[in-house]
Parts: sequence; C-alpha cells; structure tokens
Amino acid sequence: MIKKENIKSYIHYSMSVSGGFFGVYAILNHLDIFASSQTSNFIHIFASLFGRNWYEMLFRLGAALLYIFAIILSSLLVKRTRLNMRLISIGVNAAAALICTFTPPTVNNIVALYPIFFCMAMQWCIYNGAEGYACSSIFSTNNIKQTASSLTEYFCDKDKKHLHKARFFGMTLIFYHVGVIIGYISCRLLASRGCWICIFPLIVSAMLVLYDMKIEKTSISEIAVP
Repeated sequence: MIKKENIKSYIHYSMSVSGGFFGVYAILNHLDIFASSQTSNFIHIFASLFGRNWYEMLFRLGAALLYIFAIILSSLLVKRTRLNMRLISIGVNAAAALICTFTPPTVNNIVALYPIFFCMAMQWCIYNGAEGYACSSIFSTNNIKQTASSLTEYFCDKDKKHLHKARFFGMTLIFYHVGVIIGYISCRLLASRGCWICIFPLIVSAMLVLYDMKIEKTSISEIAVP
C-alpha cells in the first residue's frame, strides 16, 4: 500500500526512471550525445564555431534554443495557467518516445534528439524534487554529490536528517539507473526503435500522479466539511 505522505517521492523516483531511459537511449543510438543537459552541447557549439563546422554548430544551437524554450514554456504555464503540468510533462515524454521510435536513422543525430532535448528540459522544470529537496530527475551529478556528502555528514555527527537526505538522493539515483538498465536492454534488442518502451514507466508515473491528485482532492473535501 502506498503511503500518501510518501506519494510525491514515489512520483519523483518514477519519473527518474524515464530520465535514465532517455539518457541512455540518446547515448547508445546517437553518437554518445547526452540530450538531457546542455553542458556538453554548449562546449560543442563553441568548438564547432571556432572549428568552422557551421552545420554542426547550427544543429546544436537549435538543440540549445529548444531546451531553453521548453524551460521558458514550462515556467510560464506553471505561473499563468491552471494546467496540470505533471500530466502534461508525462504526455510530452510519451510523445517524444514515439517520435524518436519512428524517426528515420538517416536524420542527423542531433536533430533526431530534438524531442528528448525538449521533453527532458520540461521534466527538469516540473519534476525538480520532493520532500523539500531540489533534486534532478534527468541527470545524476548533483545527486551523487548530495548522497555522498549527506552520508559523510551523518557519519560525522549522527544527525538523522542527513541520513534522510542521503536516502532520498540515493533512491533517486537507484531509480534513475533502473531506467538506464531498461533503456539499455530496449536499445540492444530493438535499437532506436526501442524508445517506445519508455511509455510503460511513464504510465506508472501517470497513475501515481492521478492517485496523488485524488488524495489532494479528498483532503480538500475533508477540510471543507464543517
């Protein structure tokens, strides 16, 4: 039975599975390009600029602009509308998985990953942590740092709040790499056509979000009863 006080953490973990899936899918099928962040992409933009590789620079610049646009769009929709952005983000991820599944292998590797650049940027904005912690569900560097530093602090002062923090970030890492494993197997069996497999963990995430919405609605109703 899912405890309602932990549901948002479970949603975060579940979305981390899709984050790991898309990460390994991009790397295995598109020349080690990691489409979930922009650090490497911006380095390549400047390298292509000074190396006069104009097409490479333009394709990568397009990916960067799309990533930024997804962040801006997500922020505006959260602030200016009442749309359920958690479900929308899941839907965008599912659409990206299907687009990547049917993208011809002849398409430029960076352009083929445009759907992932977009959906991962949106997921980063919408599923950005739980339990009061800012925690990425689409890449791992800071999560590794937070897990290691929190465990170190716990062993130094035995304060259980550090252990709680380490557990949250550590569980995010575990679920992220569950997604990596699922994505790896899918790609090895089906190559680039295996991206649709990501829809299954996304369905789980959607069910958890709907369950959380039901809990919130029930809680509001209980408060409203005199």
